[in-house]
Order: sequence, then C-alpha cells, then structure tokens
Amino acid sequence: MPDALEPFSPATQQWFRNAFGTPTAAQEGAWESISKGENALIIAPTGSGKTLAAFLWALDALYRGKSTEPDQRELTISAQARKNGDARETRKTKKQRAGGTRILYVSPLKA
Repeated sequence: MPDALEPFSPATQQWFRNAFGTPTAAQEGAWESISKGENALIIAPTGSGKTLAAFLWALDALYRGKSTEPDQRELTISAQARKNGDARETRKTKKQRAGGTRILYVSPLKA
C-alpha cells in the first residue's frame, strides 16, 4: 500500500510521524480522496483522527504556499522602513498582506 503521507510536505510528514507514528484508516481514506481533488465525508468513531484528517491537508497546503512565495525580501524592507518611522508601504507588500482568509474550518459542536 502506498504511503498516505507521501502527498504532504517533508516537514509535515516528519511532524506527523514523530507525533502519531502512522495514520489511521480514516486519515488514509480521507487523504487519498483529498489528494485527488475529490470531496471527502469522513465517518469514523471519536478519536480516529477525523479532525486532523480534514485540517492537516489545509495546513500543509498553506505551509507549502508560504514556503514558495516569491521575494520575501520586499516584506522585510517594508517592515524595516516602518520601524524607522517610514509608514509607507510598497504596492507589493500591501497586496501580500491583503490576501484574505485562506482556511476556514468549522468544528462540529456536540449537541
């Protein structure tokens, strides 16, 4: 059977293995569907890793997106300018800051 953690970034794979060892059946099934761009409905008992199955994919995608963003130097220059009393920001910095919501996770509540 293929490694269910293979689609994740190396950092996420290492963290997961150190924290949990191996994925649960619910996680493996969910990640197989999610990695193909399919929707997934995870039905499994409490404590089977459903929340992490749903949320880890989104967190890893956010991490991968941030780690590959071009030219973080512009942000550093702008932050240094503000520290020195120059509140002006470049158009690029404003655009990067104005990215909006990237992940919205609604946790189910117990009745």
